[in-house]
Amino acid sequence: MKSKKILYVLFICSLFFSCEKKDDTNNKLIDEQSGDSKIEINSESVPLNLGQPALSEYSGFWENSRRIDIFDLMEYYPERLPFLRNEIFARYGRPFANQIYRDHFNAQSWYQEKSDFSESWLSQIDNENAAFIASVEQSIRNNDEITAQVLSNIEYSGEGVVITFTSRNELMWSDNDVDFGPYGVSGGGYLTWAIMGDWIIAFDTYSDAVSAVKLDHGARKITSAEYSKNNKHLDAFRSLLRAQGKSLPK
Repeated sequence: MKSKKILYVLFICSLFFSCEKKDDTNNKLIDEQSGDSKIEINSESVPLNLGQPALSEYSGFWENSRRIDIFDLMEYYPERLPFLRNEIFARYGRPFANQIYRDHFNAQSWYQEKSDFSESWLSQIDNENAAFIASVEQSIRNNDEITAQVLSNIEYSGEGVVITFTSRNELMWSDNDVDFGPYGVSGGGYLTWAIMGDWIIAFDTYSDAVSAVKLDHGARKITSAEYSKNNKHLDAFRSLLRAQGKSLPK
């Protein structure tokens, strides 16, 4: 009787471990096949990129993967933004149906088309950058309308900043910090500005900083504000001004 009980216990244990192993195998297959699977690390949900890595020969803007900001896009605005966005996908070997992009990327020495390309190969940062560029692209079509709106002396406020457009070249910027604002502006003054869709880029000659604000035109609000003292960004801002028929005061 005792031996029968032992055999029964051993049988139950074997069933348990067999099921556990099968579940592990199934979970592994699910993770390998799903580019948007999640794991828990330090109590944070982290997207996994379990697909093909970026092309090994790639060298370009996206070589050092990082989140971009509006200043990074100034030198590409507006005509080159679609190429910059599609390069995110091209560095993984995405085939392009559009002849313009196909010809462009086929001319790059690093590009190699992957017939099995999947967007699940992209990282979370890749997806965020592509979405950010697309949002700037979509707002380009409103440039003329936005320019007309901002020139009607409408005040925009938010993020500790108040701006009023006084002309096609200048705006009045007021900052909460009267000595040196958190967005690179010396408390306030008249700044030369350029437009990038919903974004307004301005330069303060006193602080040598390029500042940017994102406008919500319906609510007359500033929803985002940031600044940069990178010389490369200042050069890009000068180019952006020239493209819009403007220039910095001498």
